Amino acid sequence: LVDQVHKLGAEDASLVLYDAGLGVLTDSLAAAVLDQRARYGRLIVGTAGSRGKLARLTNSDLIVASERALRSSLRDYEQGVSALAYRLLEGTRGQSFVMPVGHKGLLCFDARRDLTGNLEWEGKLRSEYIASAVNGTIDRLGYDEALLAIAGALIGVGATPQQAAYVGLAGAILEGRQPGHVPVDGHELRQLLESRPELA
Repeated sequence: LVDQVHKLGAEDASLVLYDAGLGVLTDSLAAAVLDQRARYGRLIVGTAGSRGKLARLTNSDLIVASERALRSSLRDYEQGVSALAYRLLEGTRGQSFVMPVGHKGLLCFDARRDLTGNLEWEGKLRSEYIASAVNGTIDRLGYDEALLAIAGALIGVGATPQQAAYVGLAGAILEGRQPGHVPVDGHELRQLLESRPELA
């Protein structure tokens, strides 16, 4: 695996690390893969469940994880989500963090590292709530993976975290409308985006 990561590295390539919550991304494997970080233009990180150790995956351009994974990684079950998102991005030197919130949509945070002065942490973190375009039940199987894949691809071509999160959420919605793992259809995704009144 590490040999493949080494061979595929390029400035215009994105390295995607995804731990499906099964503990497959061990400390030694994560360290070996992160040694190749400089060979890639972007690092995208995703985890499901609570076993993924987000805090060890440094210098990422995008992290996609649940609130449970965030709290487990920082061992903090009391602070607010925004404070934890700031701690995660600050501690890992990450650029942005996206947290799905079920059928309601997602929260998107990005670090404002261009600021100077002695601002409190709230002033160093931009946050956006992006509401889901649909109501009702969604199938969670494949939902977070679709969000990670689409948002990560957009970050890889230079989209802002907010743009990537918005389109990623649209793709996750399409995935969640169908039972099981079904590839997101690009034509359907385009149609959904074109139907959104806020994009008119």
